[in-house]
Amino acid sequence: ALMPRVCTLTAEIREWFTSRAFYAEHLIPWRMGLLYEGAPGTGKTSHVRAVGAELDLPVHTFDLASMSNQDLDKAWETMAADAPCVALIEDIDRVFLGDKPIAPTAGLLGSGGLTFNALLNALDVIERHDGVLLVVTTNHLDNVDEALKAYVRQGTGRGVDTAASQYGKAAAGALGGARLRFSIPVLHMRAAGMQ
Repeated sequence: ALMPRVCTLTAEIREWFTSRAFYAEHLIPWRMGLLYEGAPGTGKTSHVRAVGAELDLPVHTFDLASMSNQDLDKAWETMAADAPCVALIEDIDRVFLGDKPIAPTAGLLGSGGLTFNALLNALDVIERHDGVLLVVTTNHLDNVDEALKAYVRQGTGRGVDTAASQYGKAAAGALGGARLRFSIPVLHMRAAGMQ
């Protein structure tokens, strides 16, 4: 059986996906962001793909370790044009340690590696597109840069939180005039049988 937390989060994603009219009516950007933390093999990517399949959303996976800034720009624009969709950034901690690149610096176009600033700029592009479910996965939450965490919580009135129900509170706060960007609850994935 799935962990109750995974079931709750799945229900919240379904609710977000079916609430497009509500977001439009209240002038709230129709986007959602999630940060999944867990050891390899705990189901982070499988959950994202299952949700994408259930909601008939294309899943755009970004292998940042093999991308240059230009590669990311092109792939991100392609993804944004395909919305509603899922943007999956896997293992962010294997590409950046904080904001420092740790992946090899050979992009697909041979123009060098990806910079952290280019990633933040790509996330800013999402700000102009509705219907993007952003999922970032990490094996080690402590290795995720604070600027990325600050970016996603800007305008929500709260930080990264383990309780996904806080997403609803952030959206409700946006109705009072706050600017809502991404509210990213953290889902801690554990292997079956672990407490």
